[in-house]
Amino acid sequence: MGFSTSTLSRLDSIVQDNHHNRRGPLPKLAERWRKQGKKIATLQDLLLCYYSGFKVVCIPHSSRPPALLHEQYQKLYQEIQVASKSSEERRKSVGLLMISEELDRYFEIGLEHFSQNPEAPFNFLSSALKYNPINPTFKDHVLNLFVYMSKNFPEWSESEVLERTAPLVASCVFLDIFRKRYPYRGECTNSP
Repeated sequence: MGFSTSTLSRLDSIVQDNHHNRRGPLPKLAERWRKQGKKIATLQDLLLCYYSGFKVVCIPHSSRPPALLHEQYQKLYQEIQVASKSSEERRKSVGLLMISEELDRYFEIGLEHFSQNPEAPFNFLSSALKYNPINPTFKDHVLNLFVYMSKNFPEWSESEVLERTAPLVASCVFLDIFRKRYPYRGECTNSP
């Protein structure tokens, strides 16, 4: 998602004002990211540390003509619709589309977190693990994968599920061995 020229010029003027006067949170946030090795020269650089894209729709003062207000609210509505659909498609493609009960639970946890620690970032992963703990053994993980694949691909036979998931399981085993730096024992054989 790109940034329009008018959006960038408006937002960069806000950053310049904040930077020169050292007011507000923007200079502190930019400095925090610079310490982590990010190049932050503009507000766009800073925003892209948090979001994949950013758009601004200006809503005029209520004293302006109603037709103009309506037009800008329509633009805002369209931007929200497009962004929501895009987000939904990305989440669906990677299996992260939540049902309303799950989303409600995370909103509740997030609101509770920010009411107690407004400055601390919310750790979504630790919250997810709290309600969906990881099984303690590798065999449980593999079994869960097979059950998941069988449910989501009912047209596949059991042998097809095993055949299609075997490369994934093998790569996970290999990655685990590599990360834990297990000592090498034996010879590698290359299969044709």
